[in-house]
Amino acid sequence: MRVMRSFAAGLALFMAFLTGTATLGAYVAHQVVLDPDRAGQALSAALDEPDLLHKVLNQTVPGYQRLSQTDRDLIDGLAGSDTAHRAVGSVSMDARGDVDLAPLRRQITRALRSAGQPGLADQLAAAAGGTRVSVPSDYFSHYQRARDVSWFVATRGAVATLVLFAVALLVSPHRVRTVRSVGVALLLSTAVAALAFWALPALAAAVSSSTAADAAAVVLRAERSDVLRALLPPAVVAVVLIVVGLVGQSLGRTSRRSPRSATV
Repeated sequence: MRVMRSFAAGLALFMAFLTGTATLGAYVAHQVVLDPDRAGQALSAALDEPDLLHKVLNQTVPGYQRLSQTDRDLIDGLAGSDTAHRAVGSVSMDARGDVDLAPLRRQITRALRSAGQPGLADQLAAAAGGTRVSVPSDYFSHYQRARDVSWFVATRGAVATLVLFAVALLVSPHRVRTVRSVGVALLLSTAVAALAFWALPALAAAVSSSTAADAAAVVLRAERSDVLRALLPPAVVAVVLIVVGLVGQSLGRTSRRSPRSATV
């Protein structure tokens, strides 16, 4: 009977490790990778795609299509600079899938003045509005679906993981030891999720050459520290559970030896 209970507890812990890993991965994806406030970083990476760059400049630079080829080439080069990418990286996306590229317009205006084009810079600075760009509907729908799915997995997975941990504790014949095992399983889930997000940029670049994959890789590289911060609380809980289990086991062994010492 004890063997069967130990087996059931171990199986529950293994399943909890799997669901916990999926839960933490989905939570980090929702909170970090798919955060609307980080949309600018993905857009910044996507600007390396000429077609998208021209669409953005059509919205950001008034009369862009009517400019001479020389002026357009100059603006294209300025929009592809590191400072322009940083300006785009600072923008966020609203609930309708729109981003305000006013920081990009200001950066291009400054760059045009520095490049000896004050007339073009004045024309751009005098333009009112027109800096809001809508993310293409198919991209935005995929993005919304990804956020919904990641949150669904994170919330339902958290419930499933907690239930499995509770089952392991209830059926285990060695509950103090199981507390430590729960901590180990949770710590392993955290470590696997962290390693996965650390390796994903290189994997995305190797598997796909699409703009979306490149953009996701850029966001992941830029937000590695935020990924680790998001995973820190469950890691701390895991360490606490491991310590509690070890202390409980130590006290249990001491209490079992004490009666023998007293009789001697």
